[in-house]
Amino acid sequence: MSVEVSLSGIIIIECGGSSVDDYFCIAVCFSQRSLAEIVEMIHTAGLIHKGIVNISSLVDDSSSAVTAAEPNSQTDDFELGNKMAVLSGDFLLASASTGLAALNNTKVHGTSHSGY
Repeated sequence: MSVEVSLSGIIIIECGGSSVDDYFCIAVCFSQRSLAEIVEMIHTAGLIHKGIVNISSLVDDSSSAVTAAEPNSQTDDFELGNKMAVLSGDFLLASASTGLAALNNTKVHGTSHSGY
């Protein structure tokens, strides 16, 4: 079992360095933290979207003769799970886009969208 670890958010925070002025450090640290959270939200949304199950590969040809009176609860569960995965992943992407726009930094915005 492999576990995928994302260090991009931590790297963004660590690359910020330290500054002499406390007020500047608080403002930079806030924007860096926001950017790190946005990067992690985009990464998590991608993982959630990867979790969508191809239902047609689960149904074999012998069981395809199921009538409408005989619902397949496993297929229904997978369909509901897929809908939830799409909606939750899309919600995270929308939240990340809103947060990215709130940073008011066009260079960061352009760089983040060049990776899509």
